Amino acid sequence: MTSDTLSQKCDDCGLYLEFSNFYRNKSKSSGYHNRCKLCMNEYKMQLKKDRELPPPILIKRELYFVPNIYIVGYGRSQTYQNCCLKCESAFFCLKEIREDEDLFCDDCLDYDKMCIPEKNISPNNFIGHVVGWLSKVESPSRRRNQRNYKKAYQRDKYTCQYCGYNLELSKEFRPLHIDHIKPWSAQGGNSLDNLSVACQECNNIALDKWFTSFQEKKDYILWERRKKKIE
Repeated sequence: MTSDTLSQKCDDCGLYLEFSNFYRNKSKSSGYHNRCKLCMNEYKMQLKKDRELPPPILIKRELYFVPNIYIVGYGRSQTYQNCCLKCESAFFCLKEIREDEDLFCDDCLDYDKMCIPEKNISPNNFIGHVVGWLSKVESPSRRRNQRNYKKAYQRDKYTCQYCGYNLELSKEFRPLHIDHIKPWSAQGGNSLDNLSVACQECNNIALDKWFTSFQEKKDYILWERRKKKIE
């Protein structure tokens, strides 16, 4: 403090200022803070910055649009088609990365009225929800009962009974076939107990080979798949 009792030196900026430029502090002998108001404000701002926690790391959660699909066909000519969420008509549009407009046919692309159900938005990317089964071609033989093919898909829950590939959980586009445990060429019938859902890879391994049981056929297919991976 100078001889002039109306001023005090700021410890930060070193200037002699009138007491009106200092905040009051009863703990000090002069009754005022050692820092002027300007330096005190800067000091408080710096303390606030030092105490602030680092900004939280935001984890972006990707969401995928999952279409409703029809299984079309029953054998090696099988494909999948989208089912429009609005008019439920079938149209072909299956891609690995899908936009919201891919869930609707061209006639229903009305964004003002578009409402995507919660089940068609998922954190996991997969091929789609099976909502129907269509016959694309006529059976080469009238004796083939395609109704049992549909029942086999539903019974096996669209899952390959050999390797476990599941159409509704996988994002890989792999056709599912109806496999005859005893081949059709060997007089194998179309009864449900002779039908099994198989992915294209497993069905192509077995082809028309004869087996005494389902388990024998499964063991052979899995052994061939493992052998291909080793090679």
